[in-house]
Amino acid sequence: MVNSSPIIKAIKVECTWHRIEPFKLIQHGLLITPLLMGNAYAAGDPTYSFNLPAQPMSATLDSLAQSAHTKLIYSDATVKGKRAAPVKGKYTAQQALNVALGNSGLNYKVVDKTLITVASKPAAVTPPVAPASAITLKPMTVVGEAVQNPDDPYNTSYNVTNASTATKIDTPIMETPFSVTVVPKQVLRDKQVIRVEDAITSVAGVQSSWTNGGTSDVFMIRGFQNTNLYRDSFLLPSALGGGTTKRQVANLERIEVLKGPGSILFGRNEPGGVINLVTKRPQATPYHSIQQQFGSYDFYRTTVDSTAAITPDDKLLYRVNLSYENANSFRDFVSTDDVFFAPSLTWNLSDQTQINMDIAYEHFNDKIDSGIPPMGNRPAPVPISRQIGDPLNNTNRGDRTYVGFNWSHEFNDSWKLAHRFGAEFLDIDKGDFTFFFGQPDPEGNLVNLDADFSNGGNRGFNNGLTQQQNYYTRASTTA
Repeated sequence: MVNSSPIIKAIKVECTWHRIEPFKLIQHGLLITPLLMGNAYAAGDPTYSFNLPAQPMSATLDSLAQSAHTKLIYSDATVKGKRAAPVKGKYTAQQALNVALGNSGLNYKVVDKTLITVASKPAAVTPPVAPASAITLKPMTVVGEAVQNPDDPYNTSYNVTNASTATKIDTPIMETPFSVTVVPKQVLRDKQVIRVEDAITSVAGVQSSWTNGGTSDVFMIRGFQNTNLYRDSFLLPSALGGGTTKRQVANLERIEVLKGPGSILFGRNEPGGVINLVTKRPQATPYHSIQQQFGSYDFYRTTVDSTAAITPDDKLLYRVNLSYENANSFRDFVSTDDVFFAPSLTWNLSDQTQINMDIAYEHFNDKIDSGIPPMGNRPAPVPISRQIGDPLNNTNRGDRTYVGFNWSHEFNDSWKLAHRFGAEFLDIDKGDFTFFFGQPDPEGNLVNLDADFSNGGNRGFNNGLTQQQNYYTRASTTA
């Protein structure tokens, strides 16, 4: 007696899917095929007659399961796109499967006497083969850029990773808890910088200002006017009211700007920040250059930079920087005539001990531009070339000399002792310029100030001689 086939729920075999014939239904997203329950795979494995043509694999498997009264489980993805070989003749269920699967890449597994699963054959694992002998590869060329010394005169990188202004020691900028901006020498070269004020235009929050008849380096840093400049972390004197001249950049390696209060390291200073001029040092690698600049209004400037070792063992090194500048201006009776000479020596006594000596001499003879006074909220309506100051009272002429000496000794990787001494001498034999107080009267007339500033005038004259000497020294230990 044949009973109706019961509905068989999906059987989960590993991560598989179920398909059972002759009754098809979808349960849990799988095809399940229950087959007639007979005494398949009894003793002797009965044979069945098959006459199945070459056709899609799923059709052959369904027909085979029904003819053999057994259950075949497979997934649609496994048999998709595969075709079965013809099965014709008398075979057991397993023999018929062998013929049908052929070279399809599928395999079957007998779970029990009434259940067979069909799946893909596992990928063959190729055992590792030991090399018969060592293999020599072809030579390779690795192209890259070495990390260069920032003081190397041949280094053209804009990237400077370390600075000393914020901590007084060479410290990675990324590890410095202050806002520090460095203007490297390549930027100075590419911008053809002549004065410090030309260089700091690249620094956010800093701009040049005007005072002392336009003869001093003055800057606005974060809204605070700063008349102080530092040379290798030493304060440079600024003879406000007595005349001076703007600093040359021919011997500068880079300019470091510390934004924010720096009094804890530099003493009395404006809270806006610190501008530190780092000078060029002698190098053992020979480097010699000469540059000629030309510009509008008869501008001519020549610079020389030369460095090398004096002794074969690189113990004694030198560097010489020289510049000469001569120029007129768009303003009448304004001109510049400046000579700058800065030699330096380095004596490497040992790997731990070093001695440096620096000299910087500058002679200047400038005709000052006093600017144009305002009328209302605009400059006075005169040609831009007009010199409002007294042409006979606008000469700034003198000499400035700096002498510096420093030495250092490293006891080990952690301790270093350093001492620095410097002196600057400023001698101005003619420091004349015109300055303005307030605005002209409604008719545009300027009234000269009395000597005691009592007559309410709005134009004054500075006439004076300046002789100034500054000495400073510092000893420090670094741990």
